[in-house]
Amino acid sequence: MSSTETSSGLPASLPPWHQANWQRLSASHHAARLPHALLLNGPAGLGKGLFARALANLLVCENPARQGVPCGDCPSCRQVAAGSHPDIKYIEPDEPGKQLKVEQIRGLCGQSVLTAQGEGSRVFVIEPADAMNVAAANALLKTLEEPVPSTVLILVSSQPQRLPATIVSRCQKVAFQPPPADEGIDWLAMQGVDAAVAGRLLGLAAQAPLAALAAAEEGLLERHDPLQRDFLALAEGRGDPLALAQAWKGQPPEVLLGWLVLWLTDLTQLAASTQPPRLFSTADPGRLQSLAKRLDSKRLYAFLDRIQETRRQLARNLNPELLLEGLLLEWARLVRRS
Repeated sequence: MSSTETSSGLPASLPPWHQANWQRLSASHHAARLPHALLLNGPAGLGKGLFARALANLLVCENPARQGVPCGDCPSCRQVAAGSHPDIKYIEPDEPGKQLKVEQIRGLCGQSVLTAQGEGSRVFVIEPADAMNVAAANALLKTLEEPVPSTVLILVSSQPQRLPATIVSRCQKVAFQPPPADEGIDWLAMQGVDAAVAGRLLGLAAQAPLAALAAAEEGLLERHDPLQRDFLALAEGRGDPLALAQAWKGQPPEVLLGWLVLWLTDLTQLAASTQPPRLFSTADPGRLQSLAKRLDSKRLYAFLDRIQETRRQLARNLNPELLLEGLLLEWARLVRRS
């Protein structure tokens, strides 16, 4: 077995939840049926970029292993490992969070018509593809409409809804989903994450294991747990919602709202279930259970809807501090009425 593959026929650089997509696409490549454009889509933190790079390596490998993985030993694979393969181009923003420039996409379009220098394909990886503005997307569209033989475009996106329908419709969509919780916990344990906290990290990371691993390295639980304790204290009649909103000002609003959704989801599950559900948000399930017993389920669901609406308002650049104050005041009123 090559050092670049696992016993399952998956490149060693890829996690196990990639296996089904890898087997399907590597088989298509082996049969010379791989589409000219792929859209790798799904939640952030699942390793779609890793998958794109491994697939690009396979497409230029001169001697793929029997199970459909790059050999790791041929001249092309060595160039890939060195980051110098002439037939693989990565198109990404100059800085994280910035847009892809139309000039970058036009450069891709110009290069896509050139003959590959090696024996494999020319491969262009655009990540994140949803960073393209309208002009950049329009520039890419012509290449998608008039594909060049032996050229493969791999678009990577965690927000495919931001891509124009004309782009999406011309790509074969490859969906990535979070693995089952137990599989994610096992994988995190193999990376050295304490199994006792791996489940909670997955919950805070929307079940995305790579995001959970980053959360462990960043000490996310140390940031999260005091905020949750403050939120539950409001429900127990302690604390002031306006003072709490002021104390939370330094936290990213989108992160806070995501945590609020998680806390309320756990509460609604506890309120509605006769069997204790699996909780991800808390180190103190008993405290959450006691709170859920005395809160009205309909009001909990209504408040959860209110948080989701606040997330949409945040996307429209409304004042996050005022939105948060409103939510915490509403939470304090909800628990007083229960």
